[in-house]
Amino acid sequence: MKSVLIGVSGGIDSTFSAIYLSEKGYNVIAINLVLTSKNTVSKEVIELFKKYDIDFYTLDIRDYFKKTVIDSFINDYKKGFTPNPCSICNPLVKFKILIEQADKYNTDYIATGHYANTQDGFIKKHFSNKDQSYFLAYLPKSTIERTIFPLKEFEKKDIKTKIPLNLQESSDLCFVNDYRNLINHTKSGYILHNSQIVGLHNGFHNYTVGQRKGIKFSNEPYYVKSIDAVNGNIEIAKRHELYSDKFTINQIHLLKSKEWFNHNKVECLIRFKAKSTLAKFEPDTRKVFLDEALFAITKGQIAVFYHNDLIVGCGRIDEV
Repeated sequence: MKSVLIGVSGGIDSTFSAIYLSEKGYNVIAINLVLTSKNTVSKEVIELFKKYDIDFYTLDIRDYFKKTVIDSFINDYKKGFTPNPCSICNPLVKFKILIEQADKYNTDYIATGHYANTQDGFIKKHFSNKDQSYFLAYLPKSTIERTIFPLKEFEKKDIKTKIPLNLQESSDLCFVNDYRNLINHTKSGYILHNSQIVGLHNGFHNYTVGQRKGIKFSNEPYYVKSIDAVNGNIEIAKRHELYSDKFTINQIHLLKSKEWFNHNKVECLIRFKAKSTLAKFEPDTRKVFLDEALFAITKGQIAVFYHNDLIVGCGRIDEV
């Protein structure tokens, strides 16, 4: 009998995934990685696991999670970036520790409740609009090859009727409801339009590129175009001025060779749920050239490269 260690949050997706694997004949161990005080599994879920002979335990990694994800998240905002913590947490925390625990308990596979798929050692898009492959772009190939995504065959509506409990869905930002509560203060400064002062603000962490809310300049809509963390100023512009067709990336993770990228175009996604477009990535210059200009390309977000629905690389947006 094959064995699998699955990370569970107590929400409907991971709970269903654990039970589904058990029904498929796997010997299942469920582990709740305790990231925050909110990250708990109910007694009802634990009792349900017992009915399916699923061993359950918890592992408190709050200190490691804070140092690796939360502190990095805060520091990025203070630099004027808009970070994507899930894309960092998955490879450096969740999947890393799941692999370590799988080795400890000698299980064949790990699993999670993500809406994603795998193919030939690559992460593959899920077929539904719940696709979460974007957040898994930094996973190394060795981890992908050992991972099962039970929800690859299901849509959300399919599983809601299969769990006899009223379970919550996991939140996108699991460690805080409003990120601004984590950041005590960033530099106040000027709101600029065409480099001319048109207003004041009380902290640039309250803004992100593409934001319209809170911009009171004229009767016409204006958006945040850029954030200057050094001087504390934000630049605003009309919507059409926020479109760009090129940017550079750092923290690059490629699953294809540089030579492959030099000869192939990719589908580029600049943020979760954003519009994608074909692009050319030049590994030597770190530059990405888009076939179609996209709105509000934002420093700190992850650019993910797909080819035939498979993730072939990614990097953090550095300059626009």
